Amino acid sequence: MYRESEILEKKSSFAAWKEIIISLSAFANKKGGKVIVGLDDQGNPTGLNIGKNALEEMANKIKMHTDPILYPSINVKTFGPGEIVELEIPESDNKPVFAFEKAYVRVGKTNQKLSATEIRDLVKRYTLSAALQSPGSRRSVAPHRLCAPLPPPYSPALAHQLTPLHLTTLLLDGPLRRPLRRYTAHAGGSATPVATAP
Repeated sequence: MYRESEILEKKSSFAAWKEIIISLSAFANKKGGKVIVGLDDQGNPTGLNIGKNALEEMANKIKMHTDPILYPSINVKTFGPGEIVELEIPESDNKPVFAFEKAYVRVGKTNQKLSATEIRDLVKRYTLSAALQSPGSRRSVAPHRLCAPLPPPYSPALAHQLTPLHLTTLLLDGPLRRPLRRYTAHAGGSATPVATAP
């Protein structure tokens, strides 16, 4: 009945909470999807024991370890003689979504970690798509204006020192609005947020 796919993942229990969070973030970066807790690899119920605060603890872990924060719908359902928990997340409007400071995307039945180049490409595609789909915008927008270069003392030679989170150099507060945050690289390998003009 339940087969793992690009939009479905199965876990036997909440002991795999880190993998659950990674799957949710990977779904959010693709088409959305659902994690079902309480089923084995063959789709049989595992007799899931849902503790008193298990669902609240899972929701808090998701909140703590995703950026932007994910808020999946969490539903308990009867399945055979036991229960299962469905955690469902739609495709995110704010890509990329990070889990444990890394970005993943769902490919078939697996979660693939994105490289720095893939993260940059995803940011560019998301930014341009959001701008072009803005219902309030009817004017032409040059793509290079959406991804302006970082101000000094940023140097391309230091780009390899940025973490995946820092590579998300342009997050929009809505299409065609001002950048939310940018980062400037320093020689020590750190990256400091810098103010941007509206």
